[in-house]
Amino acid sequence: MKHPLTILSGGGGAMILAGGVEYALSLGTSGLLPVATGIVTAFLLLILQRTLTPKQEKEPHTGHIVDSKRDKEGDSKAQPESPLPVESERIFSRRTPEELIALVKDQTEWAASDLTKPHIGTWLRIERPIYDINPPDDNTVIVTVDFSRGYSSLLVFLSFDETHWRDRLRILTTGDRITAIGKISQINKIGISLEECELIGH
Repeated sequence: MKHPLTILSGGGGAMILAGGVEYALSLGTSGLLPVATGIVTAFLLLILQRTLTPKQEKEPHTGHIVDSKRDKEGDSKAQPESPLPVESERIFSRRTPEELIALVKDQTEWAASDLTKPHIGTWLRIERPIYDINPPDDNTVIVTVDFSRGYSSLLVFLSFDETHWRDRLRILTTGDRITAIGKISQINKIGISLEECELIGH
């Protein structure tokens, strides 16, 4: 007969109790006290074992959660960040309105289109008094400034988005000096047309 303490390897409290009773009966009354002490000790060890076992089971689970979080963090760091949209750079013409008009002077419209092509799409800065402002048409307000000198006529037509510039343009009048920028859309003998125009300092 094995001592009751060795029955712990079997696992259950019922097995411990049965083994202890069987052992006590075989020894008689004289062996009852040691057996009772052994049974109490066995139960205490069993309770301690059951108390510790859940903690041991949770530790690997907790560690697994931590590892999975680290893996997710590592994956997020490994992914490259989406590049932010970059506004295209505005390239300004190095020529004045007078110089641009001079390109088409005494030229046919066909020849003029080839000569002015490199300047179409570049930006131009205008500082000039207002000659006229047309009423809004198709959500566009046309502001005309006059660069004419003597017998040489030169008009620059600036197209503004009515939605954004209406309130600031409607308070202006003939002779008011403005500073504006716009993208060159056309150059011919009549003048220069600018689009996407913006007022500066108004």
